[in-house]
Amino acid sequence: VPYWNQIKTATKLVIPDGITKIGSCAFSCYNYTDGYSSYSINLNTIVFPNSYTAYNIGSSLHDIKSDPMLTNYTIRSDNPTFDSIDGVIYTENHQTLVVCPMNKTKLTVLNNTTYIYNAAFEGNKTTSIGPYDSGADILVPNTVTSIGGYVFGRNRNLKWVELWNGLQTCGGEDFTESTVLKSIYMPSTLKNITVYNNGVGICGLQVVVQMFNFILKQHLYQVVGNNTGIS
Repeated sequence: VPYWNQIKTATKLVIPDGITKIGSCAFSCYNYTDGYSSYSINLNTIVFPNSYTAYNIGSSLHDIKSDPMLTNYTIRSDNPTFDSIDGVIYTENHQTLVVCPMNKTKLTVLNNTTYIYNAAFEGNKTTSIGPYDSGADILVPNTVTSIGGYVFGRNRNLKWVELWNGLQTCGGEDFTESTVLKSIYMPSTLKNITVYNNGVGICGLQVVVQMFNFILKQHLYQVVGNNTGIS
């Protein structure tokens, strides 16, 4: 990127008007210390224009979203596709949570949200996830019936998860590389757990046993891909 010096000292990155999509890993500078790419120790806000329409916001920012001060994604108020509330990007009608900054560890998801998009919380540094009455750091309403793939993947601080009543479908590898995760509660409403080629990707033996017992009990196991193992 030719404007390296400007980015590594910036506090705000503004995407220009007219941009509709940013390619994956568009801002690339790998940090071998923490396994993520990073430009800045000061960047706290990224602003998207009214022209932006792509849902791959998380992957397009992969190389700067781990910057330690970055807690705020902002969408211009006249954007017809997305809206930003408390630094988090939702679809305009708030029914889909698209992406949350990695460093935003306290959040109450809006109570009319029904879907959490792929990798929306990837790498987030929170320690707990649960329903509104759980006392968790990230609180999710019972209106969320489905989550995409890799939603909470690579969360290396996550210790416990209480999936909420009303959740029916989990995408693949939702907790992969969450290496300290020891406890996960799965509600009776959960019907489908999608498996990709390398399994559900949940780390921690206790969690694997919990999910395996759940599958046996429910007899409702949806497989996508060519590997039905749990890893």
